[in-house]
Amino acid sequence: MTACHWSVAASSALHSQSDASPTASPLVSPSASGSTLPSPRLLRSGGAGRGAARGIRPSSVPRNVPHRLSVPASAAASPSSLGAGAGARSDDSGRVRVGVRLRPMTRQERVNQDPDEIPVVEASPETNRILLRRNQWDGESYQFDQAYPAHTSQKRIYEMVAAPVVESVLRGYNGTVMAYGQTGTGKTFTMGLLAPRAFDNVDGVDMDGLERLDGADEASLECGSAGGPGIYGTCEDDEPRHGAGDRGIMVRALERILEGAAASGGDSTVTVSYLQVYLDQVYDLLAGKARATEPLAVAEDYTTGEVHATGARTVDVDTLPQAMKLLREGEANRRVANHLLNASSSRSHVLLSVTVRTQRQVVAAEGAGDGGEPGAGVTGVPASEDGQLARGSGGAVGISVLKGKLLLVDLAGSERAGKSGAEGQTFEELKAINLHLHALGKCISALSSHTPTHVPYRESKLTRLLKDSFGGTAKTSLLVTIGPGRAHHSETAAALAFGQRALKVENTLRIKEDLDFKLSTRKLQVEVDRLTRELESAEEGKRAAERRRGAAAEAAATAACAATCQ
Repeated sequence: MTACHWSVAASSALHSQSDASPTASPLVSPSASGSTLPSPRLLRSGGAGRGAARGIRPSSVPRNVPHRLSVPASAAASPSSLGAGAGARSDDSGRVRVGVRLRPMTRQERVNQDPDEIPVVEASPETNRILLRRNQWDGESYQFDQAYPAHTSQKRIYEMVAAPVVESVLRGYNGTVMAYGQTGTGKTFTMGLLAPRAFDNVDGVDMDGLERLDGADEASLECGSAGGPGIYGTCEDDEPRHGAGDRGIMVRALERILEGAAASGGDSTVTVSYLQVYLDQVYDLLAGKARATEPLAVAEDYTTGEVHATGARTVDVDTLPQAMKLLREGEANRRVANHLLNASSSRSHVLLSVTVRTQRQVVAAEGAGDGGEPGAGVTGVPASEDGQLARGSGGAVGISVLKGKLLLVDLAGSERAGKSGAEGQTFEELKAINLHLHALGKCISALSSHTPTHVPYRESKLTRLLKDSFGGTAKTSLLVTIGPGRAHHSETAAALAFGQRALKVENTLRIKEDLDFKLSTRKLQVEVDRLTRELESAEEGKRAAERRRGAAAEAAATAACAATCQ
């Protein structure tokens, strides 16, 4: 999980011994899982580690040898294990999981690159390491949960980064998926890219099947400015061309949640809210043009610990076309600007909140309440379609609401005024963005420290809204996006360092389930009324049967008397 310093000495040792005995290198030691990790003497530990790494470089090693990191055969991972990471933990772990995505080179970067220059940044999905070179002789290696090279598809990013969080939300947990990085590195492309408009009004469309059309059917592709000019696409004007397979995490997560809600048989409801944090003010992206400029207050519910924007519009969503309409409405109200690093740079942090509420019957099993722990013997099952409580052997207790909340965050990118050319209002936005990200970094540093310390959530509205995501009860995945250019080496190093600190943050996962007393009372009253009607009907039937038997006996007696008299 820590960055390690390497030099040309390590490179030479790896090359000289990789063919004969890969595991015999004095600079590489195999881990218990079979993957190779740097030996302790190469691990950074403040300034001493770096000095030690530089101190092992022999003077006889030629200084103009390009570095090529050789991966021993024993460290090669199978396709099924890619993305698991050397330090991967179980899916139920509360640790923040961090992946890194490397953006492809833009056309201008390819033109400016020296053909003989080795890559500044390399992503190794086999070892889940990011190699960041200062020059041809030394650099640093960072270990993460996942490392994604430039050719990684949107579908794989979703499956590895977001899918585990989305599935946990359907089980009643809170979850957060966040993209962090320098401006122009593909955060909005990864998180918020929408499918082509041609598919907005198609309900139940097989979006995964449409991915095969990408690049083959011009009707399924669009040219636009999302993600920056020339980053992900090859339109004639160097604008990115997007198809259904390029849709981002927000769209894919909504697809899965709506699918899961439909499979519950009508017991689940999905609500959506869409916010942006702009110049340290919170605005509702779904409020419409009239109220889009009205800032919202941020408040905390001290009974539940949830932080929310008061007055934000929440919309019930049943189908994907409804969700796509809301996303496009919010995208139209989002603040963007054009500068030297990105043609459509996001000037605000966007938070898409998707809440799933599922009604469940809480039924007490046999033996419950016989001196056991509170809640022992209580089980939950989805409520029936007619709203009636199940009649189990132990009796019905009530109706509970399982509440899972998914927070999808597309952070605005950090930037420097000297590189982006920001002036006037764009410069004011730049200052606010960097202050928000600095406050978030301070919270991460405080949470990752080994000693208890104050976590400054209140330094910005962004960190207040993200309080549950870092150090709270949410299952969190962080995706750090980086660029391949040498000109942005310091920004890339800062983003990777942020990801390294986030790896140390531990959350306490907890299912959000509350007993709905009002709903339970109403449904119990319905059940009482139904049983009362059944009882009255049974009693009336019994009385009618008795009357019929009495009439039959009387008729029989009369007939017998008449026969005797004759």
